[in-house]
Amino acid sequence: MELLWWVLGSVVAFTVVAVALDRTGRLPDGIEVSGPFVTLRSTRLRAALDVLARPRRIWRIFGTVASVVVALLGAAMALGVVLAAVVTILDPGGSPVRQPTTILVVPGVNEFLPLAAAPELVLALLVGLVVHEGCHGVLCRVEDIAVRDVGLVLATVLPIGAFVQPDEEREGEPASWIRMFAAGPASNLVVTAATFGLLVVLLGAITPVAGVAVGGVFADAPADGHLQRGDVITGIDGQPITNDSDLERTLDTAGPTVEVERADEPSVTIERRVTVVRASGPLDRSRGTIITAVNGTTVRTEREFRAALRNHSVARLSTDAGPVTSPIGLSGTVLDDGGLAAAGAPAEEQVVLTSIEGRRILDLDDLQAVLENASADASLEVTAYVGGARQRYDVRPQRGSGGDLLLGIAVDPGTSGLLVTDFGVGAYPADRYLSVLGGGGISGERSLLGRLVTFLTLPLAALVGVAPYNFAGFLDPTTAAFTLEGPLAVLGGATFTLANVAYWLTWLNVQVALFNCLPLWPLDGGRILRLGATDTADRLGVESTETVGWAVTASVGTSLVVLLLAVIFVPVALG
Repeated sequence: MELLWWVLGSVVAFTVVAVALDRTGRLPDGIEVSGPFVTLRSTRLRAALDVLARPRRIWRIFGTVASVVVALLGAAMALGVVLAAVVTILDPGGSPVRQPTTILVVPGVNEFLPLAAAPELVLALLVGLVVHEGCHGVLCRVEDIAVRDVGLVLATVLPIGAFVQPDEEREGEPASWIRMFAAGPASNLVVTAATFGLLVVLLGAITPVAGVAVGGVFADAPADGHLQRGDVITGIDGQPITNDSDLERTLDTAGPTVEVERADEPSVTIERRVTVVRASGPLDRSRGTIITAVNGTTVRTEREFRAALRNHSVARLSTDAGPVTSPIGLSGTVLDDGGLAAAGAPAEEQVVLTSIEGRRILDLDDLQAVLENASADASLEVTAYVGGARQRYDVRPQRGSGGDLLLGIAVDPGTSGLLVTDFGVGAYPADRYLSVLGGGGISGERSLLGRLVTFLTLPLAALVGVAPYNFAGFLDPTTAAFTLEGPLAVLGGATFTLANVAYWLTWLNVQVALFNCLPLWPLDGGRILRLGATDTADRLGVESTETVGWAVTASVGTSLVVLLLAVIFVPVALG
């Protein structure tokens, strides 16, 4: 907090001094001040553009290819906005947007981007803008388009952007202007390809550490206060732990007290107990509640807890907050258009499924195991509790969009809405992140588009289901989940820093490119759309070509803005 006040004070002081100098005429003509933002304009940079533009034939070929690529990407992006809006309106709860700040690429403001990623993100943004605007400037010189201004934009003393302003009094062929506008997004794609290649090289030196890296610890769980994010579990009671499966298997057979060995840290002793880490179903028990017994049988581990519940559809749970007796199974809300409602279960009511075809159901894993062997052509006998009364339904499962069978219930987490743990550690999936970063996607992902989408959504991986934690780069303390090998290992921590820079350069440049391809004024895609519509109207002999161009641009742009606002604000409004 103290640092924040120092930063705010410095910004205010800079603004006061800069504005005072500007109003008294003490600043050079090329410097403009607008609050804390400073614009630097230069004529010398135009000379640099002339030098860069000398291989005119090569640049013109680049601009022509860029025009085709940007036009195709613009159409694809517009279609993507339409589909995203439709999906958001049909299922607002499935959107990762929870508040408008989600779309802002600002560390600390966007909930998915930590402040620790700020240096790399600022550098990536600056490079992206300089390359983008620089390429516009070069193509202006190649196509003999007059350039009015070239310069930089600073937030106090921090560079945040660059600009090249062509003369809006258009002269020459529309194709020349289209090539110039298309060069910006295309240059960002070139940077994306180059930095992604660098990232792949750096990833060759980064591998998952042996053991289980702790990605997080549930509050009030047994491990809370003993383990923390960045720890690496290497052993349990003397048994070596090399991966998640080892940890799960070892804990499954271990006793109520375990000795946890950590890499580079002393061992810790953890007393296991069945602890509620999330509650959202019919049982009125808060997070941190400890379950000590089921129908009088003492339970200390999840395995004992599940075993005690197997033969009891209604059970008495002894907890440190007092006993509670309730139907125990998979709880959830009956969907009004699902198979369970069609079989007679009350729609939008809460039910607790206790068995299907005589098989005991405790949680979602049990339900999925039954449905994997079921058929959409045959009904299943479902036993459930509704309002405390035992009911039986003959339910015919429905096939979902992915081909899997669904019963027609929106499930609560865990058992009867209680998600419990006897340990409380979430593993950090280092191998999955490395696969996605390297372009391999997640397990089972084969399409190139799917891999690209997965890469772009890594900063909000937990929200879209790619991984249990959002990925913001190789930052402490999660760098403990990785180890270095090969020739680049001699760089030590600098390897992680370079990988962060390459990652954010790749991620942000492809975002800048795709966003600017949108056929939305004043983005490059919108300018290209206007030029294309104007040129087409001229070829068709229409008199008011400029009017047609602006009409097409305005109608397409307005539609996209409305759809984008729906994607952003519908999930927020509907909670």
